[in-house]
Amino acid sequence: MQTLQATILTSVLMASASAQSLGAKYYCPAADNSTGSPAVISATGSDVVGGNALNLLASGMPNNQFGFFLVGPGTGLVVNPGGSQGTICIGGGLGRFNGQVMNSGSSGTISAVVDTLALPVNPLTAIAGGETWHFQAWYRDLNPGSASNFTDAIAIGFRDVGITADCSANLTSGSAPLTVQFSQAAVGASGFAWDFGDGGNSTAGNPSHTFSAPGTYLVELVTTGSAGSAADLLVIEVTSGPPTFSPVWAAFNVVDPNVGLSCLGCHGVGGFANLDMSTEAGAYAALVGTTANCGNGNILVIPGDANGSLLYQKLANTQTCGQSMPFGSPYAGDLALIYDWIQAGAQQ
Repeated sequence: MQTLQATILTSVLMASASAQSLGAKYYCPAADNSTGSPAVISATGSDVVGGNALNLLASGMPNNQFGFFLVGPGTGLVVNPGGSQGTICIGGGLGRFNGQVMNSGSSGTISAVVDTLALPVNPLTAIAGGETWHFQAWYRDLNPGSASNFTDAIAIGFRDVGITADCSANLTSGSAPLTVQFSQAAVGASGFAWDFGDGGNSTAGNPSHTFSAPGTYLVELVTTGSAGSAADLLVIEVTSGPPTFSPVWAAFNVVDPNVGLSCLGCHGVGGFANLDMSTEAGAYAALVGTTANCGNGNILVIPGDANGSLLYQKLANTQTCGQSMPFGSPYAGDLALIYDWIQAGAQQ
């Protein structure tokens, strides 16, 4: 027993002494305070449960203001709670370190050591290996009048001594649909549970997963083994892919209230100027890279050059060759969508 206790203590002290950066930042729109910038949270020390070697730091706060840390088991998004200028980004039962109210002093920072055996949620809770907890800081500000604000948030996966859940990915950002290959280099683990943050899960050691929609996803790996459990986190940022022609073609079907017609009213089968837009495939072929019969060398759609494309010029009423469309009236469809589609390469 003494040997085991000594081993645990040594592991905790070594992890604490290394002052390694812990946790993963996820989407949490921290608001600017009176310094002109948002305050941020960070964590160092150890992610081993029971060692009380987890150190939280909130920096970038206004000087000489009160603040304390918050904790919760999940994510949340409550904008301007109680009239605050910030956002609460943790949820699932909010805990407040009310007993550790601090003053930011002349450095604009507060810090605290977390008692991992007694988190101030209801009831008091001890962190277990394999769990992920979320931390944030609240603070007072004068911006310009008396107000309260929040830092961003951080998620930390905890582990038992002797097991890790070290995960990585070949991609951490990209446009949807984004296929990511995940891998793990866990120590002492025989079981794997992946939560991809979009409802998808896997028990494979090194799974692949496709994120179909734009968003910020907090991916969690929980490992289990004879030494206990551990958790590790990754943040995957998925952006919108380049617009395709389908929504653009739908925008051409919008009826202009001034003339009672859509683009297809004049450019259907056998339509005006030999421009047949009656089907999506036909409209795409008739527009992209096609020379118009208006002016000399005017191209209807030049991929990557909306301002140089006759189609956009006519819809935006910036082209004097012929009348603007439709029938000289302002275009009633989504002009910004068409611009973005052309600029992104006019993909089908």
